[in-house]
This record gives sequence, C-alpha cells and structure tokens, in this order.
Amino acid sequence: MSLTGYKAKVVETIIIDGRDISKKDIIRVKTCPAPTLTQNVEEDKIIKPILILTLNVINPLTEEGEKEYTEYRILDEDGTVYLSSSGSLYNSLITIIEELVDEEFEFKIIKIKSNNQQGYFYTAMIV
Repeated sequence: MSLTGYKAKVVETIIIDGRDISKKDIIRVKTCPAPTLTQNVEEDKIIKPILILTLNVINPLTEEGEKEYTEYRILDEDGTVYLSSSGSLYNSLITIIEELVDEEFEFKIIKIKSNNQQGYFYTAMIV
C-alpha cells in the first residue's frame, strides 16, 4: 500500500519552558510512530509535555471518517511521543500553558463521560 497523497503539515509548534528543541526534534515528533494518548485511558495519566505540535493531516486513503483532520503530537519530558485528535484535550492543555508561563508543571489526562453524547471526552488538569 502506498501513501500517495498523504501529507502532514505542522501548523503550530508550542515549546514549553523555553526548551532547546531543534528542527530535527520537531520532524522526529511529527513522523515517529506514536501511541494514542487517549486510547485505553481508563485511569488518569500523568505527562510533562515539552513540545506540542498541531498537524493538518490529509489522508485520501482513509476508508472511514474525514480525509482531512487535525492531529496533535505531544513530546513528553521522558522522550515519549503521544498522539491525540482530541480538541477538548488540546484546548485544556493550551489554556493551562498560557496561564502558567515560566512555571514548571505536570498534567493529568482525565477521561470524562460526556453528558451530551454517548462516549467520553478528554481534558487535562494540573497535578
């Protein structure tokens, strides 16, 4: 199977704590295989992100769902790269980051049952 037509473009880069992140690091985070952060989150998960990438993905070969979508890649301090497509999780992360500029913190990723729809959504809080 060929990935003809597949494109992933970085549309936003957020470096946390003024870390020294190279273009090579950004490309590695963008392209490496990554576990889905919100997949199988039955218990709260603690992460300490140092980089968040927002990608615009075009995948004409996708059989289900949208062919163009947003994906978030999160580089944890321990070197693990996580993948998420959760807008609610991204928005909660960014809100905290913007309010705690120049402070060190960790996030707890939590799964919350949705009142409006069947299923769950994900959000972050400070540990």
